Amino acid sequence: MRKTYGNTWWGKQWLNSLNNIDYSNRLPRGRTYANKGLARNIEINKNVITAEVQGSRRKPYDVFFSIPKFSATEKAKIIGLITDNPFFLSKLLNRELPPNLNRLCEENEIHIFPHDWGDLEGNCSCPDWAIPCKHMASVLYLVANEIDKNPFLVFQLHDFDLFKGLEGVGYSANEQTGVSIFSIDDLHRPFSFEKDKKEWDEALYQTLDFSIIPDCRDSLLTILSEQPVFYNAGKFKMILEKVYAKVAREVSKNTFSKNKKTTSPPDEALAKTMDEVEEIEILLDAELDYTTTTLRNIKGKSILNFDKEEEFIHWLEQLPIEKLTQFSPALRGLFLTFLFSKKIIQQSAYHAQLLRVGAKRFKVRWIAANLNEEVKNAFDKVHTLTPDDLIFYKKGSDILEPVPQDRFMALVSFFLNHFVHTYHNLNYNLTNHSAVNLFFNGSVERFVDFENKEYPGAIQLWLNRFFISEKEFVPVLMVDDQEEEGMFQVKIAVEDKSKPLQAPIELDHLLEDNKFSSVRLE
Repeated sequence: MRKTYGNTWWGKQWLNSLNNIDYSNRLPRGRTYANKGLARNIEINKNVITAEVQGSRRKPYDVFFSIPKFSATEKAKIIGLITDNPFFLSKLLNRELPPNLNRLCEENEIHIFPHDWGDLEGNCSCPDWAIPCKHMASVLYLVANEIDKNPFLVFQLHDFDLFKGLEGVGYSANEQTGVSIFSIDDLHRPFSFEKDKKEWDEALYQTLDFSIIPDCRDSLLTILSEQPVFYNAGKFKMILEKVYAKVAREVSKNTFSKNKKTTSPPDEALAKTMDEVEEIEILLDAELDYTTTTLRNIKGKSILNFDKEEEFIHWLEQLPIEKLTQFSPALRGLFLTFLFSKKIIQQSAYHAQLLRVGAKRFKVRWIAANLNEEVKNAFDKVHTLTPDDLIFYKKGSDILEPVPQDRFMALVSFFLNHFVHTYHNLNYNLTNHSAVNLFFNGSVERFVDFENKEYPGAIQLWLNRFFISEKEFVPVLMVDDQEEEGMFQVKIAVEDKSKPLQAPIELDHLLEDNKFSSVRLE
């Protein structure tokens, strides 16, 4: 896979700046060194970069860079430029460097990016006379990769903590610099024996129509940027698009619809088992990986166990849909959820959610795309018809249950994860990348190296648009009819979902009034 560097305009600007000081044409050779992973132990301490680069000799060469610090006057000017335009701050909080901020800095003779070698001093312990040599150039490429993922770094390299500076003038933005990622521990809680029994609602069941769930692939992909900065080996969105298509195609080969009947009766063993099932326990481990499924009869006796996930799914595939309403509540709800999950797989009506596993490990699970109204409507109906005690987690010797708000999504996600992991059919060259492995193989990935430590934040920011409906403050359009003039006026406003009776806040008012400073950071 050919790696690319400078995938954002600010990353490109860094590399373009370096081209202006590459008098010996060493940058291309440095790129080769960077691609081969020969630059190691890169550390950034304020305005100093140090690294070791393996060359032709046994001992790695020591590389050192120093970037001029911003003066107090320059820092104050940058703070002023940002506070005068809250749009700049909102962009920075989304890990985007506004081009106009860079332009205004240049107009004030503040160089965020190096213009000449005087803006970037460095040396290498190798015998090459060129400055920069190929070893230094390899480090500069990898720094560009980090700037792609975190534009705050261009300020840090000038020994300027931008958000600490903003705090100094009254903006409580420092805690916003980290990207919020949901913890996997927040998905479960200690097991409780108290569960509300759900009565089967036949009238609600009769209103279920999975055929109205639209194909969401194009609409979901449109939300995402083409080439996210956590994947520099190509266009990650193109990989996701192929996975959506492949998984939908494979699942459709054997799918059921709600009104389709099987052509032959189930075999005797299956019929006997499905008639006896009263309790179902799907057990995952604390990292959402499959452990076992146990089916029990009315006396609580185990009648069937599935130690392999694929065997359990195969058993569900054999259940006759025309018998659904005759099943026990547990099996009925499970099978209905299975059918719903298959349908949203067919319609690509699902998306990824990044989860934090402990301090520095991460996992992706797939969830229903409830930002689509038809998907959400079907999701809520199936949820109402499905018991809450079907899926559990095992952590050590403890049995945990999903938190109430995730009980049904946990079950749907279990099926979605299975289909994606089973049918994505990506080749090894792609899945060898940690981000691809994270998304499509269900692996837990650890991001601690210089090159990948910013991946989790970049992934979360890429996916954030799927979760805008969950935010407390959301944008709305206000239309004001002006009957006398036969025209109408459209305004952008922000609605506080926690206060549904409160009028939306007009955007210009929100940007100008300091009492809304915290809202502007949402």
